[in-house]
Amino acid sequence: MISIINLDWLNIVTFLWLGFWALRAVIYIAAGNHSSMLFVILIHFVFSGLPLLLDVLLGKPALSIFRGLYWATRDDTTSIIYCLYVSAVPVFWWWHGKINKGLNVSGESSDITIDNDPTSFLSIRKLALYVFMLIFLISPLLAWISSPNPQVYLNYGVTVNNLFRFKAEEEYHNIISITCFLNLIGATGLIALQKRINILLIFSLLPWIFLAIWLNGKRHLVVFAIVLIGYIIWYKGYLKGVRFIIALMVAVLIVSIYSSSYQTGVRGEASDFVELYEGFRIDYGRDSNIKMAIFAELYPQELQILEYRGQSLFFYLTMYIPRQSWPEKPMPYRHYVTSAAFMIPPKLWTWGLTTSFLEEAIANFSWFGMILGPSLISIICRVGDSRSNPLISPLTVLIAILFLAVDLSAFSPLFFIWLMMIFFVRPTKRIYPHR
Repeated sequence: MISIINLDWLNIVTFLWLGFWALRAVIYIAAGNHSSMLFVILIHFVFSGLPLLLDVLLGKPALSIFRGLYWATRDDTTSIIYCLYVSAVPVFWWWHGKINKGLNVSGESSDITIDNDPTSFLSIRKLALYVFMLIFLISPLLAWISSPNPQVYLNYGVTVNNLFRFKAEEEYHNIISITCFLNLIGATGLIALQKRINILLIFSLLPWIFLAIWLNGKRHLVVFAIVLIGYIIWYKGYLKGVRFIIALMVAVLIVSIYSSSYQTGVRGEASDFVELYEGFRIDYGRDSNIKMAIFAELYPQELQILEYRGQSLFFYLTMYIPRQSWPEKPMPYRHYVTSAAFMIPPKLWTWGLTTSFLEEAIANFSWFGMILGPSLISIICRVGDSRSNPLISPLTVLIAILFLAVDLSAFSPLFFIWLMMIFFVRPTKRIYPHR
């Protein structure tokens, strides 16, 4: 066994290594490189690298009630494999993502370049896009008015605080959530369709975005809005160089303040430092869950996440079959992880731990998942980038990041919208160009 001191050094070296790739990604992004993979590498550092430094400076989170996570984070062999795995991932992404030194700073695309002739096909297509984006933008309002109990949404965080009185209200909220995704796509599309950034347009969109955030009631929609709107502004060349660095710092500050307020004001979980630190690490780190997936492969007699290989992937193929019609249907991956964290048999929860596809691939495919997990995210970036489309590019970045943050069932409507856009927009460059 390796001593704790040596593991601390391994954590520091891994943190610095991931930090190097994150810094390299920031430099490329600030210079205007449009590879989606750069943003993924940056987020990978946040989810998998920063927790290693916190382990050294503040210690490991207590995880007293999560016995599965506790034992996984205290096992030396698991920690060593984790550091090697997360260190190899950005190298693979940089190579497989084919990030080149050439810069693509044009925010325009042949798919939205509009002819000046108002009767041309392209102008008609632009008008149709405007109409669709406007419908997407106002869809949360229409869904709210049509809801079984609109008054319940006068309170923020209806799902977190379980304010629904009837099952129909809770089920209808799924429609509300889908329209909130559409709202952000509509807002992003309306900005993307402009030749230049229009400040008045952005301010006119804010009340609609705020409405979607309020109706959704979860903090992730704030992050989605910042990523999508911020990306399209950067895509059009307004956040190059130092301005991107400043915008990134401001975005991090806004998300941190909002998340902290949400944690104490909406969830009402203010407590001592130990519990706050543990909650922070679980919400904003994926190291513990990845380690638990590795631990389960090393010691299957002690911990098991899925009941059989491919179980969570089977759920994605059947997720829209009502559970009432099929009670034994597989569950979303987060429920298996939450059960494993408590070291109890799998069960449905009213909540769930946040997960990452980097760990989910390991749970489904064993050690081979260490290749399949990063590969899927890389392919998503490659396919999205091949469209060179300012409506698809921000969604590609968001989808790829979400695969690092949660399981697919949490953002499946957004993913299916992205797939449809990919299907209808032809590639403008090879997905796998010759070297």
